[in-house]
Amino acid sequence: ALFLQGVTYNFVAFSYQYSIKDKTCHTIYTIQLHLDFLSFKQSFYYSFFIKCRKVWTKRAMLALKSWVAVLVVMTSPCIHGYWTPKPGTSFQWQITPDDEDNDRVQVNLGVHADVYDIDLFNVHDSDITYLRSHQKSVICYFSAGTKENWRHDLDGLHGNDVGSALPDWDGEHWWDIRSSRVRTIIEGRLDLAKSRGCTAVEPDNVDGYSNHNGLGLSKSDQIDFNRWVAKAAHDRGLSVGLKNAVDLIDTLEPSFDWALNEECLEYNECGGYQRFLDNGKAVFHVEYVDRESQGTAKAHSVCNNHHRPSGFTTLIKVWDLNSWRIAC
Repeated sequence: ALFLQGVTYNFVAFSYQYSIKDKTCHTIYTIQLHLDFLSFKQSFYYSFFIKCRKVWTKRAMLALKSWVAVLVVMTSPCIHGYWTPKPGTSFQWQITPDDEDNDRVQVNLGVHADVYDIDLFNVHDSDITYLRSHQKSVICYFSAGTKENWRHDLDGLHGNDVGSALPDWDGEHWWDIRSSRVRTIIEGRLDLAKSRGCTAVEPDNVDGYSNHNGLGLSKSDQIDFNRWVAKAAHDRGLSVGLKNAVDLIDTLEPSFDWALNEECLEYNECGGYQRFLDNGKAVFHVEYVDRESQGTAKAHSVCNNHHRPSGFTTLIKVWDLNSWRIAC
């Protein structure tokens, strides 16, 4: 029973869904299988709801084996049930609207990418539903290391939980990642990500210890918090990525399923991500331009840079992170 060992497998089949209902122990096993033969990309969604002491009855096991026997088993990009994208997986990142007059983000659904990274709060449910129904993986962005004063989930936060302001980011301050009140807010955000149907989460600002945070955060505080966030995400069945925090990669890579970096070529840090690549985990990478008109020249410089690891998925983006992009 490979499922019981925490290993997920992908089965090549046409779109199919099968449920086993075991009345003797009130257990439901659901497997949904899909294969797009045109692009040869597989997706595998599964869930188990086990509410009894007997994990598998003989009848349930025989029923499952009868279907597994006729399927070809292929390794899934999931490990222990968490989505783990492979190096080179295509990627789109859009946090803000293309139309600056709109408060809510209308995601550009026409981008050719397997993964969309979008804001947890400020997108339409219909966009997430559309992406998931078209076999796209959805990463949901939120800040884990800072207080953004425009968020509506800050009840219970105390004044001493808040530290220094972030330069160039109005209304945003570092907050105390050691605080139980802060962690309660993070748990609420992870619950929201799960309920909205996100595949994964992108916790931002997880390197506060290396900035002027005004809270006395240490490296060990940051490691403890980042591991806690990863575990809390995994406890909810969510994949989680490590954003920036290059100095912590050797310690934290085992806890995270992929990585996201901003401007490692600019700061000569890209080599630090080889550990993710060596372990079969995608590294999504962005270099910025101030104006879209600078994109072509920047792409030529970045995409042909021999310091950019070959396994990176690299985009050229503007700082606002609207839908505009150039992919290497």
